[in-house]
Amino acid sequence: GREQGWRVAASSRLTPVAAALVNDDPVAVMADPDLPDAVHAYLKAQFAGCKNVTFLAWDHPVPDVAGLILVTHRRVALPTVPTVLYPPVLYVGIGCRRGTPAADLRAAVEQTFAEAALALESIAALVTAEVKQDEAGLHELARALGVPLRVVPLDALRQVPRDGLTPSAAEPRFGIPGVAEPAALAASQGRLIVPKRTFTRCTVAVAVGGVTRDA
Repeated sequence: GREQGWRVAASSRLTPVAAALVNDDPVAVMADPDLPDAVHAYLKAQFAGCKNVTFLAWDHPVPDVAGLILVTHRRVALPTVPTVLYPPVLYVGIGCRRGTPAADLRAAVEQTFAEAALALESIAALVTAEVKQDEAGLHELARALGVPLRVVPLDALRQVPRDGLTPSAAEPRFGIPGVAEPAALAASQGRLIVPKRTFTRCTVAVAVGGVTRDA
């Protein structure tokens, strides 16, 4: 899945898993139930025909096997150090004041992810409205994180249902239901998991959806 933007946690133990797969030793895969259905289908397809691979429920007791693979978009804390795979399923909607530096944007994103126990490695894209497409800080942050910056046209933002969205000052000015929340929803075609967080110079929201990341 690397070519599709999947990432491996730095603490992962890849060698035992690779050896178990090669030697037909038991391998357990535990996928976060909150991941999109497409991710679960992708995993089943990748391991199809591997008789030594067993899929276990996320709340199953951690098995004592060398080949343990966790698939999630969250930060996990376990007594063992398995292989943790992060699929690119998180779309980070960002609205900001003109000229907001990348450092401020990054601090806001990192705080949002830390408080929600989400993994930065699962970011599929940063997303904003077309009125913010020239913001240098957004482009710099996307490059630093190694993800694309998606720009959503205003017309597409107007199509996002307003039910459940946080009131926004962008409504009277641009006729859109906001920037951070609707941008994340429009790009992910999924669901909002972190409503808009407001910081001094920017807003951040996170949606989950999809299974691959744009190049």
